[in-house]
Formats: sequence, structure tokens, C-alpha cells
Amino acid sequence: MKVYDKSGAEITINTNKELGSGGEGIIYELSKKLVAKIYHPHIKPAINQQFLIELSKLSKRFIKPIDLFYNKSKAIVGFSMDYLDMHSLHPFTDLFSKATCNQYNYGDKFKQTVLNSLIDGVEEA
Repeated sequence: MKVYDKSGAEITINTNKELGSGGEGIIYELSKKLVAKIYHPHIKPAINQQFLIELSKLSKRFIKPIDLFYNKSKAIVGFSMDYLDMHSLHPFTDLFSKATCNQYNYGDKFKQTVLNSLIDGVEEA
């Protein structure tokens, strides 16, 4: 699949490197550090260049778009973002399971750190 950056440079996305998909689009690996989210054709992206600039002001605690991708008609078709290894993550609800907390050694100090980060993220957003 071919997409273009804001300067018009062509970017080839290997569709054999699909990592997942959902209601908005498909995630492809670009490199070990970057992925591309490409919207399904029927989705009208809720992102534009100005919104991307605003998102870039958020701290690293947020996974956010880095660069927009366009089609030949200069319509937004997706964006790049940092690669996040989902296999190393646990749902927030794991903190409410005593068995899971014991399994992964999630003590009170760890839970408080997570809570503080959540509060900071909400305040920043």
C-alpha cells in the first residue's frame, strides 16, 4: 500500500505486517519503533494537521499520532505513531485482582504510582 507524507514523499506500507484492526482502521508495523494506523475507507478521520500539532504538545505518557498519511488526492488516510508492544501490557482492571497483583508483584507503592500517573494524564489532557 502506498501513502504519502505532508511533503508528498511516497511511503510504502507492507500490508503483510498487520498487527491488528478495529472499527476505525488497521495497524501495520512500519519498523520496530513505529506503526501506521490506516483508516477503513468508510471512516472520515477526526484528525487534521492542527489537531496533530495540539496532540504533539502532550507528554510521552500518551501514545499519539506523529505524522499524518495522505492518499494521492491529499485526503488523510492514516497516521504514524510509536510502536507499543501490547503483549507487555496489562489491563488497568488487573490492579483490582488480588491474584494478578500477587502474580506480578503489584504492591501498594506500584498501585499508587499508577494512580498518580493516571491523575497526571487526566489533568494534562
